[in-house]
Amino acid sequence: MSDHAPLALRPELSALTPYNSGLTQEEVAARPGVTKIAKLGSNENPYGAAPGVTTAVAKAASQLHLYPDPSGHDLCVAVASLAGVTPDQVVLGDGSEDLLNVLARALLQPGDRVITLYPSFPLHEDYALMMGAAVERIDLTPEGEIDLPALLAAVARPARLILLSNPMNPAGLWLDPAALDQLMAAQHPETLLCIDEAYVEYTDPARYVSALERMAEHDKPLLGFCRKLRLMSG
Repeated sequence: MSDHAPLALRPELSALTPYNSGLTQEEVAARPGVTKIAKLGSNENPYGAAPGVTTAVAKAASQLHLYPDPSGHDLCVAVASLAGVTPDQVVLGDGSEDLLNVLARALLQPGDRVITLYPSFPLHEDYALMMGAAVERIDLTPEGEIDLPALLAAVARPARLILLSNPMNPAGLWLDPAALDQLMAAQHPETLLCIDEAYVEYTDPARYVSALERMAEHDKPLLGFCRKLRLMSG
């Protein structure tokens, strides 16, 4: 037996539960009576990659033994052109989970106040809790709607981070343009507002506006995971 003390892990880890990524299509198909599957929970493209993507991947296969440009310069320039921003406003990562993790580690310290809507993406809370932050949930109303008055009251007070999904999965709700404008107006100037729009394709365009469209005129810290584009302003 070792005389050394057991390895001490971060105490915050013991309060976290493993992330539930849901069932695979194969697991769902194995259930009795299942004849058709629409897998929406993971925000995957059910039609597969576009032909241009598969062609580009095949072309890049000859370079798999080499490191790519770590700054992703060409991609940042292309994304910036598509989104109407400057390349220095684009941050690349290994999916939104990676960027959320980087955001939490770069921004949060023990005791920091983090505001989020609930129920929503569990990792919005988990990464914050892992850094010792105090997460404040804004629950849905008894009628199953976003509690906008409670959200506005919460964000008006100083916090380190407001992190929410718009639209919300699995609630199927979102802040309409007027509500988003109220949120941005109520945001405390010392607080970073981060809006995750991973499920934007499921909204009604007539009743939804992306934070990207408000980014240029917003005078407070704003980080948007917008339409698969990770953009930073402020």
